[in-house]
Amino acid sequence: RYAAGILESCGFGVAPLADPGVALSAADLAPWVEAMSELEHGRWSVDRLADGWRLGPRDNSRKVHDCLVPWSELPDDIREWDRRAIRNYPDIFASVGLKIVKRG
Repeated sequence: RYAAGILESCGFGVAPLADPGVALSAADLAPWVEAMSELEHGRWSVDRLADGWRLGPRDNSRKVHDCLVPWSELPDDIREWDRRAIRNYPDIFASVGLKIVKRG
């Protein structure tokens, strides 16, 4: 559900594959990858914080993670994790019979 919300915030939607219209690819999303990646990092952070995680040197057994910082403070190699997630959206949605479409 959150992935659909990220897409909607950038003018995209989700529709059944059988609906008319072209399914957008990762290349079609490229101009919005950075903005959507920042939103994805925010989703990940909120999810972790709600589960009791806190900032510090990474220790999964103690629910401590060093990436619980704003997007602007993440190193680029860590940001790339979120970018890859966004680039995978078309395949992820297709795997459940959905496609990404441009809204209005």
